[in-house]
Amino acid sequence: MLVQIERFHNQFHIQQINLHDLKHSIRVHMQECRLNPDADHAGKHKQLEEQFDFLINDVDQLKANFTAFIAD
Repeated sequence: MLVQIERFHNQFHIQQINLHDLKHSIRVHMQECRLNPDADHAGKHKQLEEQFDFLINDVDQLKANFTAFIAD
């Protein structure tokens, strides 16, 4: 059981780092948009949106797995 708890702890920590990194990427992109308002940013917008959706899905799945684990 302790191994599982440590695994969940590590996975939550990894996801926290991933979300922090994405947040940083979004901030950098927002700065780029302010500096170059006439540039086409659609591709980067889409890429960041896909990364966000992927990470949220991972976090939701991890949360569901953890909830099932603690229910046992």
